[in-house]
Amino acid sequence: MKPMLVFFSVAALFFSAACAPTHQYVPFPDLSVPVENRQKARIYVLRPATMGGALSISVRDGEREIGKTGGRAFLCWERKAGENARVVAVTESAFGSKVIPQTSGIGFEVEEGKAYYVIMHIRLWGRTELEIADEMKGKRVLVKCRQPKVETFSEGKR
Repeated sequence: MKPMLVFFSVAALFFSAACAPTHQYVPFPDLSVPVENRQKARIYVLRPATMGGALSISVRDGEREIGKTGGRAFLCWERKAGENARVVAVTESAFGSKVIPQTSGIGFEVEEGKAYYVIMHIRLWGRTELEIADEMKGKRVLVKCRQPKVETFSEGKR
C-alpha cells in the first residue's frame, strides 16, 4: 500500500498543471528587436510544456547561472559571439531523503547577430532533454511561453 501512495504522490506532483515560477538573473533583452547588441548572439531557452510544471529547473550558460524555469515559460539573454555556448539544465529530484541533481546539456557555436532557440523537454522523473530548434519552430513555441520575472545580477547568480 505504501509504495502505491508514494507512486501516486510523485505522479500527482509531476503531472500537476501548477507551474513553478520562472526567474531570470541576467539582463533581459528588448524583444522588439532580433538582437539588441549586433556583436552578440541571443539565446532563448523555451519550456513550453506543463508536464512537470511544478519542477523548477536551473539553466546555466557554461558556469553562468541564467535563471530557473517553470512550465510554459522562457529565459532569454545575449552573450558573446564567436565561442561555444553550453546550455545546461539541472533538475533536483527528491528520492526519499536524498536530493539528486540530474543534468543535461547541449553545446553549439554562436554567431554575431543571430538568435538561437533551445527547447526544453521534460521526461519521466524530471529528466530534461534539450533540442536546438530552427527560427520558425522557435518563434512558434515562444508565443506559447510567458516571460520570466527578472532579478538582475550583473554576471548572473552564483
